[in-house]
Parts: sequence; structure tokens; C-alpha cells
Amino acid sequence: MELMHRYQKLKDKVIIRRQEFIELMDYVETKTSYLTSPASTRFHLCIEGGLLEHSVNVAENLLKIKAAIAPEISDESCVVVALLHDLGKAGMPDHPQYIKMNLLRNKKRMDIEPILPIVLTTN
Repeated sequence: MELMHRYQKLKDKVIIRRQEFIELMDYVETKTSYLTSPASTRFHLCIEGGLLEHSVNVAENLLKIKAAIAPEISDESCVVVALLHDLGKAGMPDHPQYIKMNLLRNKKRMDIEPILPIVLTTN
């Protein structure tokens, strides 16, 4: 099933808070790079649109897990949480979180770096 169809099918599960969710997702889809950002800078779904694909995968898997071990949790809550769990990876149009640095030879993924690099330290 095509990614945008899967995404829409998940969004259609939001019923109780539908209007608020529609408004939020309209903002996210038009004012951020949520639909085009990669999911990671170097690893999983490091491709254009990878963040959306990752979020849809998480939502679909969360619904399966929920059905098996916690059916009392609403599908709506699972969809909202899963689709937005990595929203911080989506930058604003004039300030993307990630930028293309170069395409790696012989690989079909982008090599991208965060605009503001994260420095990890160990104590």
C-alpha cells in the first residue's frame, strides 16, 4: 500500500479529537518539513520522506501491539502518539533540521547532517 494512503488511513482513526488533530496536522504538513525529512541522519530511513515512513511504521506496529496486550487503549491515542513521536526531527521550511550535504557514491541514501550538531559527552 502506498505510503500516503497508509498515512491517511491512520489519520482517519482519529475521531474524538478530529478537528484539533486536523488543524495540528495541517500545520505540521504545511509549515514544517515533516513529510520530506529523513528519519535519521545516518541510519534508519535516511532518505527524503523517511520521517513520515518511520512514523507510519511506528503507528501501524503500535496498533498491532496495542491490540495484543492493551486493547483498552484507544486507536486514536496510539495514532497521535506514534505519528508525532519524532516531530522534533521536522524542521521549519526556512530552517530545516537536516540538510543534504552530498550523495554517497554507490549508495541510495542521503548523507545529511543536523544544522545544529548534537555533542554527546560521557561522564
